[in-house]
Amino acid sequence: MNKGLLLMALLLTGCAGDYQVNTNLDKERISDYFTPGKVEVVGSDALAGQRYKILGLVSGESCQEEANLPPAQASDARTDARTQAAKMGANAIVIRQCLSLSGKEAAPGCLTQVICQAQAIEMEAP
Repeated sequence: MNKGLLLMALLLTGCAGDYQVNTNLDKERISDYFTPGKVEVVGSDALAGQRYKILGLVSGESCQEEANLPPAQASDARTDARTQAAKMGANAIVIRQCLSLSGKEAAPGCLTQVICQAQAIEMEAP
């Protein structure tokens, strides 16, 4: 019985150390990682009966830079637009249009590109 208690004490002592976690997250920009989550994508019909203020237009982009990378995605462009809207103080966006471009239509350095235009909106709480 005493050996079991001694073994348990040694195991618990080993778990009580001061551990450091290494991560690939940038300490300076940690809050930026969660910024898009503060902005909801809503349809223009969701604004009916709501009190809101249009803060301006935002644009989000997704770019496929190399052939071995995934093609540009509209979801990434919308996330980028949400980030831009959050910087303006918006809590919602209404996507007005998304354009998918490839070849010579895409920006220099992009094989494929998606650009989404949206209105940044500050909606009042219900």
